[in-house]
Amino acid sequence: MKKIKYLLSAAVVTALMSVRAFADETTTAAAGETGGLTSLLPFVLMIAVFGLLAYFMIIRPDKKRRKEAEDVRASLKVGDNVTTIGGIIGTITSISGDTFTLDNGLKFRKTAIYTVDDKDIDLDDDDDDEDEEAEEKSEEKK
Repeated sequence: MKKIKYLLSAAVVTALMSVRAFADETTTAAAGETGGLTSLLPFVLMIAVFGLLAYFMIIRPDKKRRKEAEDVRASLKVGDNVTTIGGIIGTITSISGDTFTLDNGLKFRKTAIYTVDDKDIDLDDDDDDEDEEAEEKSEEKK
């Protein structure tokens, strides 16, 4: 996630620099120099490239992860060991619609599942890069 943020910030800086260069070109074109559509073409191409980058680096992987999470939630069955987003660990005893009940009697929505132990898939919607780094540092100290 951090890499994506750095790439997007670099893309924004580059876009701002290009907008300034485009503004300078249009100013000189207004002063009598020729430019026209040929000066606009690189700007439009750059915007298209950034749009494609955003799609393939952010939107597409997010859709894939959400689809995978929906598939796992749809394939839940009685007897699966799950962990909820609240940290409650249990075995599913019953499923009805979009809710399930754990062996301790608590009832949850399927969207409250954090992990399904049997499938070893993380259904969390957030990237916890910072938490992983903190865990690595604490392990190194030990």
